[in-house]
Amino acid sequence: MRDPQNIQDIVQCNIDILGFIFYEQSQRFVGHDFSPQLLLDCGKQTAGVFVNQSVEYVVQKQQTYGLDYLQIHGNESVEYCKQLYEITQAYIVKAFLIDEHFSDSILEEYTPYCHYFLFDTKTTLYGGSGQKFDWNILHTMNISKPFFLSGGITPHDTDILSRIHHSKLYCIDINSKFEIRHAFKNVEAVRHFVTSIH
Repeated sequence: MRDPQNIQDIVQCNIDILGFIFYEQSQRFVGHDFSPQLLLDCGKQTAGVFVNQSVEYVVQKQQTYGLDYLQIHGNESVEYCKQLYEITQAYIVKAFLIDEHFSDSILEEYTPYCHYFLFDTKTTLYGGSGQKFDWNILHTMNISKPFFLSGGITPHDTDILSRIHHSKLYCIDINSKFEIRHAFKNVEAVRHFVTSIH
């Protein structure tokens, strides 16, 4: 998101975390002149999404915007996450792209330096594809951290989501299917979804 009024409207929808994309190649990139005050004054926890960017860049954005969560969504190494974990006071969320060939053995390496995992659908993109992976895979994986579920979640998925009884499911990450246009959320769709989930 990047529109000030849209941000304020979404804040009123009883969401827990607001996400902002700091990856310049994304169509949802917040832009170079995005006001830190929009985040600092929103009254909600905030997450910054980053993809294969330098530790220095991420730390600078975290400090400027007061980000509570750093969502690391590229091919970042364990050492990269370790540095962010040690430098910042933010929660580290490492994203993993899931398909039928995903091996959960990689999760163990990241466990000491991440507060949360995020599972999204593997495509040629770094998220934002609007596609789901097979959520049944979650029950076959060895997951030691609370996780965010992402990937193609729509306003009509509340019934399906209510049937996921996984002890580590922490957060439902909604994005592209709740947009009127890139980076501009459908407020009514978000409000109805959050009400239904609760």
